[in-house]
Amino acid sequence: MRQVQRWNAAGAMLALVAVVSFIPAASSSATPSTDGAGGGAVIDYSGPNIGCPARITTGSDGALWFTNTCSPAGATVGRITTVGAATDYVVPGTVSFDITSGPDGALWFTVGGAVDRLTTAGALTSYGIRQQPYTLGITSGPDGALWFTNDGYYSADSVGRITTSGGVTQYSLPPPINFPNYITVGSDGALWFGAGSAIGRITTSGSLSSYTAPSIDGASSITAGPDGALWFANSGDNTIGRITTSGVVTDYSGHGIDDPQQVAAGPDGAVWFTQSKPGTGAIGEISQTGVVTIYKGTGIDGPQGITEGPDGELWFTNRGNATIGMAPFNLPLSETSGPAGSAITVSGSAYAPGELVKVRYLTGLASPRRWRICEATATATGSFSCSGHIPRGANAGESGVHILSVVGLTSHVVITAAFTLT
Repeated sequence: MRQVQRWNAAGAMLALVAVVSFIPAASSSATPSTDGAGGGAVIDYSGPNIGCPARITTGSDGALWFTNTCSPAGATVGRITTVGAATDYVVPGTVSFDITSGPDGALWFTVGGAVDRLTTAGALTSYGIRQQPYTLGITSGPDGALWFTNDGYYSADSVGRITTSGGVTQYSLPPPINFPNYITVGSDGALWFGAGSAIGRITTSGSLSSYTAPSIDGASSITAGPDGALWFANSGDNTIGRITTSGVVTDYSGHGIDDPQQVAAGPDGAVWFTQSKPGTGAIGEISQTGVVTIYKGTGIDGPQGITEGPDGELWFTNRGNATIGMAPFNLPLSETSGPAGSAITVSGSAYAPGELVKVRYLTGLASPRRWRICEATATATGSFSCSGHIPRGANAGESGVHILSVVGLTSHVVITAAFTLT
């Protein structure tokens, strides 16, 4: 079922191998049912194939793939198209954790003490790495292999590398690198991972280093940011951390950050993160300069995984209400690029009937920081349309991707869109 909810902004944001080809456990198509809101509203997809969804990624087939940690059928991997058609694949083990799209076009995911591979056609290969209690994070490396973390309760903590043909290499982690968690590729071509009170780094040749700081506390999920640094979630002290490839750490706290889980680079040049407390969860956005915005609403319930989808929208998993959520990010623009002074028409919906909607040009300006493009009163169905011009002269800023923000003054619904200044 497809349910639509509004965003509300609040705040300043060598292994044994088993190969099996099988038929999906179940499939269904979501039937849209909305609250009258259109583009820009949070859309929830629910159904029998979605149970305790955790991590989510974009597959090579243009669909979203996610892990289910407590499906009635056991450990499963789910697939959902951008229009809501869902399929569920039962996999060996009891709990599936992280998932990524591999260099071979298949989905690779961690489950119990194994790394599994699932093609987009449904053929499963399981690589049992049973000397490790838990394989957790996994990512596609720059060397054409998959890299994953093993949490062995100190005695067997390691980072593993597995080729697409199943060859495994393990790298033991010395203290203070304990509890390795999720892993990503940095702008320097190395693998970076959260490890509790440290951030770990390993090169593709196996050279290990670690970074500690008082502000690194419960580091788990980590992502490469658009600024070339690594951004990570600190669940221990409710902060979002940033570390450069040279090891300089910055910590962002307050502004509603509470129990951050997964972090991901968004389509707008910001870093997005989930806050997973069921019933009070939220999705957060943090700019490259540390400005935080927190989004809450009834369509956001215990979110965990988050990723940019193949359609340029933000997709996330709701563990609290067992749904897959989508937050539309692409605002309809008459023009998506052009020079300073370009005429532009902006339209959308999801706003409160009769409220004033303002369109602003946010980034790239020399002065002032925000430039009003146009404004309009939302119709009885919550839609609007208005026209204006991209700033001219000194206010145009440098060429590149800039952001338009549309704000409803009553509902506080915020939608953004990218405009490329040429």
